[in-house]
Amino acid sequence: MIERIGKKLKNLLLILGVIGLTILSSHLAFARDRDSSQARLEELKAKTGKGWQLKSSGGLVWMDPSDKRYWVSISGVIRIDEALYMIKARDRQGATAATPGFPTGSHIRKAEVDIVGGIGQDWNYTLGLDFILGDSGSRFHFSDSWVAYSGLCDNLEIFIGRHSANWFGLENSTSTSWYPFLERSAMSNAFYPGDGLGLLVDYWGDDFGFTFLALQPDHANRLVVPDNTGRRYGDDKWLGLARLSVAPIHEQGDVWHFGVSGVYRQNTAFLNGIGVNDFTFATRPDSRGRNTAALVALVDTNGRPLQANRAYLFDVEFARQCGPLLIEAEYANAMVGRLGDTQNLGHIRVYGWNILAQYMLTGEIHSYDVRDGNFGGIDVKTPCGAWEVAVRYDYLNLNDKNVRGGTEQDFTVGLNWYVNNNVRLSANYIRAYISPRLDARKRTLDIIGARLQIKFK
Repeated sequence: MIERIGKKLKNLLLILGVIGLTILSSHLAFARDRDSSQARLEELKAKTGKGWQLKSSGGLVWMDPSDKRYWVSISGVIRIDEALYMIKARDRQGATAATPGFPTGSHIRKAEVDIVGGIGQDWNYTLGLDFILGDSGSRFHFSDSWVAYSGLCDNLEIFIGRHSANWFGLENSTSTSWYPFLERSAMSNAFYPGDGLGLLVDYWGDDFGFTFLALQPDHANRLVVPDNTGRRYGDDKWLGLARLSVAPIHEQGDVWHFGVSGVYRQNTAFLNGIGVNDFTFATRPDSRGRNTAALVALVDTNGRPLQANRAYLFDVEFARQCGPLLIEAEYANAMVGRLGDTQNLGHIRVYGWNILAQYMLTGEIHSYDVRDGNFGGIDVKTPCGAWEVAVRYDYLNLNDKNVRGGTEQDFTVGLNWYVNNNVRLSANYIRAYISPRLDARKRTLDIIGARLQIKFK
């Protein structure tokens, strides 16, 4: 056992060493190639016309010299992950759908390109193309893509298009590019409302931000049932989300943040008079491999998702920033309205919570956005980059009444090295205690995760 762990740690250190050498060589090459990079930029300007600029953050932007209301910017991010699962041999052998194994692996966690532009007075757009590791494997899809208008009144913007429901809670609203861990907590992953097409309204003031979102989720019509004519039915359902965040104090490095959010989510319970079991909450340990399965999931006594027509989710959040120290805490619960044979058993309630602390060892301060009610990036000043440590505890309980979805509690320690404003190296250690769905065999997982992130904006 010790020999096997030692071998895997050796492989992980080798991977991190290769990544470090790559970054070091890029630093050395940057000094040599600065003149040639400028020459390439001038060549680019000559080919594309006046107005093109390569930003210091790595993105590309163009603005019409004669009318600055028309512009376009290209940005993106790539994240490459490695996950090492240290599990007892008995948990690797005899893996089933109810108690799957956890193979070690590496993968491209995310690769995204965003095109953002202005198209006249008060109008702008975003088009995002995303390659992501999802529940059904790697796939391309449109991420946030919308048209926005801000001309109705001050501090109000309206978006129509495809949206993520990242506005449910502080943890979800924080960009993964600056979040101190590889993955969000079990609670946030399980209760994530879903993405889809719809309307978003954003209103903010000096000390608050309010977001309202109404959309039809992508997953609302996954299951369809043919009737006797062979036709398939199933209307898209609706999801409504509202979030209010307040920061009575929000000076640089001195922030008191409070927030509350709620979700109403419709779900298909019957199609053509046939009951549909397709409602669930599910999560994985706080690190993802290429084939990491979900042991904790909301299921009925037969191991199926629930037959439900609606769910209500509620979240409260708190954060305190004192210079380079940032502390966050969050609690969420969900109530699911059941139908079918279990309707007489009443609604079920499940919940989760998390608390985290992160500290910049080199003294940098994470920015705070009052409008979005979340914390953002840092500005790396030194040639050696910026270093950050973080710790988190999170808990999720999906058991209630006759529903045995399981419980999970994770303890995570993180180390982040911001090489510069574009490159970040991260390492996490996770101890996960899992009591799987349907009261299957309990698991204790030790996980080491690593990530290389390159971001240009």
